[in-house]
Amino acid sequence: MFKKAAENLFIRNVKGTLPGALVAVTEQLIARLTKKVGAVLKTADGAAKVYLSSRVIKHLYDKRTAQEFEVILKCAHLIVRLPNAIYENKDGKRGDFIFVKQIQGAQYVVILEKQATTSGEIYFSVVTAFRVRKTGYLENHRLLWTWRGDIPSS
Repeated sequence: MFKKAAENLFIRNVKGTLPGALVAVTEQLIARLTKKVGAVLKTADGAAKVYLSSRVIKHLYDKRTAQEFEVILKCAHLIVRLPNAIYENKDGKRGDFIFVKQIQGAQYVVILEKQATTSGEIYFSVVTAFRVRKTGYLENHRLLWTWRGDIPSS
């Protein structure tokens, strides 16, 4: 279900647009956090939803290399669902949590922002995603959780 969600959102709203062009803003559910990850992020039910917007995809499409964009588009749901580590983002930066995963020998991150519906249900929105290029990029961020040999929960 989630495997093609980001790709479908890209095809419907962003593909073929000129750099800097405006796109209709729509959101797509791309993943549900595992109960273990939800507990780390202190969500009430443990399995919060994660949404990706066409606006964020357009930003990635305009700013990232083609190879980096393709990996993010195809793997964003995996980075969020089964991260290798989760860090707390710095104050003053957009987004609350940094999800990290090794893909094709490179470290990719997806930054999520915690939000709530009017009824109080917690959900997360993707703010941005990219391949980490600087060795030490995450050194000054507080590590919240890592698999460290744990078996991923469902």
